[in-house]
Parts: sequence; structure tokens; C-alpha cells
Amino acid sequence: MRRFVISALCAGLVVMAMPVAMGKGPAGLLIEGPGISGELEILGDGTTPSADEVNAWISGTGFAELAYGASTKSITPSAETPVLGPEYRITWIHMGPEGDFEIPALMYPLAEGGPLVYMQPDTYFEDIDMTVRGGWYHSSADLVALLEEYGVEVAPETEAPVLKAEAEPVVPEPAVVPAGASTEPADRGSAVWLVIAAVGIAVILLSLWA
Repeated sequence: MRRFVISALCAGLVVMAMPVAMGKGPAGLLIEGPGISGELEILGDGTTPSADEVNAWISGTGFAELAYGASTKSITPSAETPVLGPEYRITWIHMGPEGDFEIPALMYPLAEGGPLVYMQPDTYFEDIDMTVRGGWYHSSADLVALLEEYGVEVAPETEAPVLKAEAEPVVPEPAVVPAGASTEPADRGSAVWLVIAAVGIAVILLSLWA
């Protein structure tokens, strides 16, 4: 009985690690807005430096919270401020079982009261049968500094401020995979080690409890 319980526990560890290793997640993002000529591309290519870049944006913009509902403590149904400042459009390149697709969002790095990111709530993606949580994410990261790392100068608007009631809903568009976009997960190396660690724990537990 003891052996069965430990075996089930170990199998659970491996199963929990597998979705990460399978690479179903953001492969990168495109950013458009003031101070950017065309599009700013931040795409994972399977290397550690590129993974760190993509992960910095995942963390700073609350992607996991907005898309997956990983946490709700920093999300509100409204912007809670009338002044949003300059608007940047983010297009996340997300990997799926049938290929890459796009998840759009809006970013306001100079919003009054702190940086904000908006994703349209309850947007359904039929290809992967997933509905994003969406809402307004109140970021604790310095999104201005993140943009400046890529040479983007973020300046306050000189025209009338954007009101939250005027913010346009983000409507998903057909997926267009940009040239150079990776088909490998940005953190594939970490995912592989996660699976290896899970298997190692399984082996150790079985040997101790056999």
C-alpha cells in the first residue's frame, strides 16, 4: 500500500511538470505605440538571454494573471483612474497544440497611480478551447524602464488624457506568426530540468520507502 501511495505521488509530480515542458505558453511579444517605429519584437529563440527577456515582460505585464487567472489580487474590473497616458498595444505570440496564435493587450506605463495593462475579459480562443480571464492588471514593475531598455522613449501625452471609458476593447485577430518567431518555448531549458527534477524526486522517494 505504501509503495502504491508513493508511486502515485511521484506520478503526480511528473504530470504537473509536463505541461510546462510541452511548451504551451508565450513565445514572445510584439509592441506598438509612441516612440516605436513599426513594431518592437521580443521573441524567444530557445536561448537563456531571450527567455529572460520574454519572462521579464510576462512578469511585468501580468500575462499569467490576465490570460490564465493565475492570481486575481492585482486585477480589477476597471482602471480606477481617469488618466491612462500613452497607450501601447501588445500582441502576445502564444504557442498552442496546432501552432502559434495571438493574444492582444493594451499597456499604459504612465497611468496615474501606477502602470496598467488591459486584456479584454472572457475572450475565447476556439483553437485551444481557452478563455482568458482579462481585466485591468495593476503592475508593480517599472514598465517605462522595460521599454527604455529597447531604446523606446516614453513621454507623457501632450494632448487630452485618455479616459478609461474611451479605452477601445481589444479584439483578437487571426494569428500571424512573424518572421523569426520561435516554435520552441522561451523557457524550454528550465522546463526540461523541471521534469528531470520531478523524476529524480520520484526515484529517491521510491528507494527510501521501498
